[in-house]
Amino acid sequence: MQFFIWLTQSLEALATKVPLEVFVIIGSLVEEIVAPIPSPSILTLAGSIALSQEKTVLFLIWLAILGSIGKTIGGWVLYWIGDKAEDIITKKWGKFFGISHKHIEHLGEKFHKGHKDIILLTFLRSLPIFPSAPISIGCGVIRLPIKVYLLGTFLGTIVRGFIYIYLGYSGLEILKGLSTHLDRTETIIQLAIVVILVLVIAYSYWKRRKSKF
Repeated sequence: MQFFIWLTQSLEALATKVPLEVFVIIGSLVEEIVAPIPSPSILTLAGSIALSQEKTVLFLIWLAILGSIGKTIGGWVLYWIGDKAEDIITKKWGKFFGISHKHIEHLGEKFHKGHKDIILLTFLRSLPIFPSAPISIGCGVIRLPIKVYLLGTFLGTIVRGFIYIYLGYSGLEILKGLSTHLDRTETIIQLAIVVILVLVIAYSYWKRRKSKF
């Protein structure tokens, strides 16, 4: 936990040493890969700095695009991790839990619908309350087409990023409180996803054991 606090503080300190555009790209990239870093912290700070520099709303859109570039690069790293982890897990423990590579491929085939996947992924990525890392890893696990994944991620995180940047730019206390609330909600959803995943694995194991008797 201390490491994540130190990393967050280091990123915030970086904002005073580099151009705001560079800070947004680097901060967004690191925040995407290191999930425990609060999602709003980087971009709301960027919004506050933009306000102090008397930037326009159009500049906030530019920052959101730059932040999306960083998030998309970071998301690609998590996608790759999810892809490789699926191979390792199914080979080592797939039989134990009754899950095979074919089961994963069959699940992935349900999502390979081109523009519909892009729209769905863009929508999920744009929601501030929905955790980003599980989406990135999950897309890698089911091998969502990389072009669909990158485009949906890029478009969705522009919207999400602009929301956070504007929260910082507005400078209103009520919006700062909302930012904190969004971060807590995202954390709760992340924990819920982990619990659901554990329950699904436990059920698959129980069902496999039951079929043997």
